Amino acid sequence: MSQSNRNNDKWHFVIEVLTLSAVIINIYIQVNQQYKFKYYESQLETYIDLVTVASKLAVENDNARRFEELKKEFNGLYFGKSQLFEGKNNSVNLAVVIFKKHMDMILIKDSSFVDISKFFELQGLAIDLANSCRVSIKD
Repeated sequence: MSQSNRNNDKWHFVIEVLTLSAVIINIYIQVNQQYKFKYYESQLETYIDLVTVASKLAVENDNARRFEELKKEFNGLYFGKSQLFEGKNNSVNLAVVIFKKHMDMILIKDSSFVDISKFFELQGLAIDLANSCRVSIKD
């Protein structure tokens, strides 16, 4: 085998390795993008669920039983899915904690609300939570 053929074989091998490397890198980039898309899609879904339940809680001032059901649903999100994204955005975490704290301060006695004025605070906090989620999604 001549020197020229050996050089051609080496270059052919180098080209094949580079081509394979490019394919592997492309696959890695695509998988990584799909993972990130799924992560952000799940985060958006969780934020929508939190905001939806919070908004319902903020206006449910005439049905104590329904309020308690929604409170359980919010707590399920609070202690469950939302924890997957804790630390991702501190403003959302803070808004959720503040909303929960005020939600828990609404007292029910004999199937009636003790102080209906607390719902005005809850309505503002539901808006704050929605705004924090919106800003987080933009980032």
